[in-house]
Amino acid sequence: MPITLPAPPDTSRLPEELTRRIATTHATLTRADAPLASLGELARLYYANGFHAEAAPLVDHLITAAPDDPRWPYYAADLAQQEGNIPAALAHLETTLRRAPDDPAAHLKRAELLLKIDRPDEAAPHYLARLRSIPADPYAALGLARVALARGDSTEARTRLERLTTDHPDFPAAWNLLATLVDEAGDTARADALRRRGQDAGRFREAPDRWFDELHPWCFDPYRLEVLGAIRMQSGDPAAALPLLERALRLAPNDVSIHDSLADVYTQLDRFDDARRTLETGIAAAPAEPRLPIRLAELLLRLGRRDDALRIVADTLARIPDSPELHNQHGVVLDALGRSDEAVRAYREALRLQPGQPEAMLNLGKSLLATDEAAGFALVSRALELRPNRIDALVLLADRETTAGRLDAALPYVDALVRLAPHDPGVRTVVASWHLRRGSEAARAGRVDEALTAFRTGLSFDPELPELHGNLGVVLVQADRYAEALPAFERLVVLAPDNATGHLYLGGVLVRLDRTPEARRVFERGLATARKAGDATLERRLRDVLARLPADSPR
Repeated sequence: MPITLPAPPDTSRLPEELTRRIATTHATLTRADAPLASLGELARLYYANGFHAEAAPLVDHLITAAPDDPRWPYYAADLAQQEGNIPAALAHLETTLRRAPDDPAAHLKRAELLLKIDRPDEAAPHYLARLRSIPADPYAALGLARVALARGDSTEARTRLERLTTDHPDFPAAWNLLATLVDEAGDTARADALRRRGQDAGRFREAPDRWFDELHPWCFDPYRLEVLGAIRMQSGDPAAALPLLERALRLAPNDVSIHDSLADVYTQLDRFDDARRTLETGIAAAPAEPRLPIRLAELLLRLGRRDDALRIVADTLARIPDSPELHNQHGVVLDALGRSDEAVRAYREALRLQPGQPEAMLNLGKSLLATDEAAGFALVSRALELRPNRIDALVLLADRETTAGRLDAALPYVDALVRLAPHDPGVRTVVASWHLRRGSEAARAGRVDEALTAFRTGLSFDPELPELHGNLGVVLVQADRYAEALPAFERLVVLAPDNATGHLYLGGVLVRLDRTPEARRVFERGLATARKAGDATLERRLRDVLARLPADSPR
């Protein structure tokens, strides 16, 4: 079947290699004996580089010319969907599935489109077909939950979502939809907790699609490749981002943004030498751009090479003396070297060049804390106003207010940290400390249930904090709940073996539970610990307790 080729598009903004490939393939197709593979080559070149108007007639022709290949109707469905022509997209997907009846990508895409136009009963079989190809697939499982909702069956939807979040805890869409259903049922507290789990799980990730991935070798648009790499990065898959960004850099070797992104991928993969070389190459290509020297200095600091980091920043400042970002990074490196006075001057210079720069303001505030705490915290607070989601500023302020016993003042910072970075180790420590203080305050006031809740919540953030276990055990003992107190004191002794008081508490609970032989051994270990620590008061107390213990029953 003859075809009229579209005129080649303007590719002047793209690498010259694409222009050559299009011209060569286009010339081949003007011959009468042109192979069908050349038409597929040109269609892929247009489609992969975003020239959809030129790609569409070629793809349509290939649907007929290659009647056994499911790719072309699949690509035609995508082109139709991008134009908003859902009926045409569905028809092309039907053709795809006639050629590849078990293809999971086509089943998912057709199901999503059918659900979008409120045809859930037709969508369901396609989700089930995908599950047959990919058992426990989260995208199909989510789709079936949405089908249940479209049918008005919220019970089935919740059951499917509960199972999905258990099987795939890193799938954010399931948590978010479940949170919506729980919220609609009136359980606001649980809905908020579920939304936090959704945030923890990260960004939604599109389902893998091998037919789209096949097109990457035909893509010569560095920006498009960088975006594809960024999507993989945001999905938590730096290994998949790597070939896309490496290809983008080969096509645009002077692009600072791509150097930056690729170095980030190498760093996440612990390929630090490759990250360093990528940044150094980028600096050589764009010596007047401060972003890459800053990233290189950060990398060198991470690797413990502080003097090299200082050299990089100093050399770059000689070329770009008016960059506030560079002066800020200069301060960071000087702080790491223990040269605090010079760091303060660097931060002040950054703020002189760019008044109100949050990074420099925060770093100056942190640097001043040792010499002028009030001024330091004022700057940290001001930086947080400008950047409300700065974790390090929130940690500093939450810790300050908690340590000072101003728990209500600390609470907004604690809540923000739990919302933004619940798995960050520093955040978990600060949040656990806040709950320890809150629980201790409640215990002193006799609010037992509130105290227990606070201590247990604290342990969910930092299960290795001995004070939380100790305080939890004490409150349980005061409530005569000895069996519940036992594991708290057992864990306390494991975490703080040199704390003789923990042995005293644990032994006391064992006595209450009529486990005298075990209690004796615990008291004796506590006695040895107190003696070693030189704590005469605790040593006498443990001797008295041991003297009052009844004799062990004969075995």
